[in-house]
Amino acid sequence: MQTSVPRRTVTDIRTLSSRRLGHGASAREKYLRLAKLEFERKHFTNHLQRAREIAQEYEERLARNDREQGYLLASAVAARNGEPMPSEVPRRAGPAILGRLGRRVAS
Repeated sequence: MQTSVPRRTVTDIRTLSSRRLGHGASAREKYLRLAKLEFERKHFTNHLQRAREIAQEYEERLARNDREQGYLLASAVAARNGEPMPSEVPRRAGPAILGRLGRRVAS
């Protein structure tokens, strides 16, 4: 995942902002080009931020799923060995998971 503004955009902004108004493009053309580049930069930044949020949500779901699966595995091993069930219930264990375990937990 790219974390900075594309190289082309940075180069264009430096080139356009360092030129004098009398050389090359007109002031209006330069302004419009810079405005377009600024819009593209913000748009890119927004997409990057959203991608980071989605990745973080996904990692949180994976961690929660790992906790729940770990609890189920520990419960199965304890049941097979005739030991008491583990006392720790995952924070967000839903009724389907608790139902599979055959336990009722007062919420």
